[in-house]
Amino acid sequence: MLNTTQIHKQHAFTMLELLITIAVLGILLSVAIPSFSGMTERYRLKTMIETVVEDLQFARSKAVTDNTNIFVSVSTGSTWCYGISSTAACDCSTGTTCDLKKVGFGDFNGLSIDGTNTDVSNITYGPIGVSNFITGGGRIEFRTTNLTARININAIGRLQTCSDDIPSLGSALVDC
Repeated sequence: MLNTTQIHKQHAFTMLELLITIAVLGILLSVAIPSFSGMTERYRLKTMIETVVEDLQFARSKAVTDNTNIFVSVSTGSTWCYGISSTAACDCSTGTTCDLKKVGFGDFNGLSIDGTNTDVSNITYGPIGVSNFITGGGRIEFRTTNLTARININAIGRLQTCSDDIPSLGSALVDC
């Protein structure tokens, strides 16, 4: 004969246990979500800096390899863009003359090239890899809502990435 206590014994959660679990999960998520948002902002800015550095290095090496001038055009503002051309300085807002590459604000949502702190609109790399900056150099500054990073281009065309938000962006960038 069957024992009636064994038949009614069920393995399940009570409503109270379920509500407590959901409440704890909600508290943990409310603490974690803001840090994920900051992490994605840092990642997007770092990715943009790395992309632009790679493109500027490409332009410089292409000028040396092809023994010709390569032109990089930068446009700031809400519809920022930059383009690389082998023929002449191009208008990256239309992209029709940027025969090597064009990157625009749509490729990096939430990021901008700051027009106030960017003093480069055209860079020309010559056949020996030197940029058109005779003295000083130039800079391109990138912003998110909370973070800023910059690419400094010295007189001979070498690049240095930096940020005043170093703790936020990690050790890949030096202090500006």
